[in-house]
Amino acid sequence: MTTKSIRKVVNGRRSGRTAVPRRARSDAEAEARLDTALRHGDSVAFLKALEVIVREHRYATVAKETGFNRTWLYHALSRSNNLGIRTVVALLSVLGLRVRVERIVN
Repeated sequence: MTTKSIRKVVNGRRSGRTAVPRRARSDAEAEARLDTALRHGDSVAFLKALEVIVREHRYATVAKETGFNRTWLYHALSRSNNLGIRTVVALLSVLGLRVRVERIVN
């Protein structure tokens, strides 16, 4: 899978006849988007997937639950920014997700 095709899957799109809906319909789909980006080491796709999921849960709600300023949250999830691990953990926690470390099996 190429980086471009990974980003299309993570962003909720796929070329071809079958379109994947932009809005994640379940927590499992949200997890899969983030996991796909992490497995391929694509930090840009990970941030985009996180931004899509936060948008689906509404920025104002996520900002209130994390204690982050909503405007700051918009900026933090932009492509030009690198989020710290504390921010990522806080956002994932509010979304009902967590970071998990596994050994890579070759």
